[in-house]
Amino acid sequence: MEGVQLIESSKALLEAVEVLRDYSYLGIDTESDGFYSYFEKICLIQISIPDRDIIVDLLPIDDLSPLREILETPRIEKILHASNNDLLALQRDYGFRVRNLFDTAVAWQMLGHKRCGLDYILQKELAVEHPMKSKYQRCNWAQRPLTLDKLEYARLDTHHLISLRHRLDNKLSLERLRKKAQKKFQQLEELIFEPKKPDPLAYLKIKNTRFLDSRGKDILRELYRFRDRLARKQDCTPFRIITNQSMLHLASKNPRNLMELRRIPGLPRHFKNQQAGALLGVISRAYRQWRDSANDPTSLNEE
Repeated sequence: MEGVQLIESSKALLEAVEVLRDYSYLGIDTESDGFYSYFEKICLIQISIPDRDIIVDLLPIDDLSPLREILETPRIEKILHASNNDLLALQRDYGFRVRNLFDTAVAWQMLGHKRCGLDYILQKELAVEHPMKSKYQRCNWAQRPLTLDKLEYARLDTHHLISLRHRLDNKLSLERLRKKAQKKFQQLEELIFEPKKPDPLAYLKIKNTRFLDSRGKDILRELYRFRDRLARKQDCTPFRIITNQSMLHLASKNPRNLMELRRIPGLPRHFKNQQAGALLGVISRAYRQWRDSANDPTSLNEE
């Protein structure tokens, strides 16, 4: 693609950083694999300057430290859109902080707007569109090779940020909101990434859990833990192991044998065949624990 540079080596990254040092504004975005991976990671960093869009493929590069200088120097303004997740992910994965931030979503909201999707703002302010937004919004950015379509999508996320920044900055100045906006940008710069602590009651936050009785909630709890262990082991998102809806059906129906298990809607095929025993075992143990804790005299009918 014309005007696009794909960086896939430490040497190429060093050369790109040499070029970026000479610019005052950089449009920046990241792409992660959180929709597919349990242990989410940044896969791409896009950096746009007026005459070039640079896409850094982070996965094959051993040394990403040259990016620290660019991101953390206050001499260069970094323009991001709805930057919270990007800022925290850069800290989480590499310990990078972003200094001298301009967040176009924050600026847009300060100007009195509520709808702040980037594609919407670009259309309103610059009369440009992001034609592939819906197609690649949830694609797996860890997959290689990167297709031309994916690279074009990633490029468009930063290509217009500098122009958008200048328009919004002028409007902030006219409305005498520039200093207030700057304070908000600085607050974002100070965000600190904190790893999520395990929540033993997370299973109760699943929608419609309130309709389960005590037995169902105990089964759901053990299914939730079982799913989480598998997701960690396979490094995939938990809903790709078993959906919340299928877990609710399992907890409600309490299947006791293979025939009953196979009636559960939406259950992946392998849990109805080769891994059925493991799933039935989880449900059976959860049922026994519930029965014992409730002093239920009914014996479990093993089949």
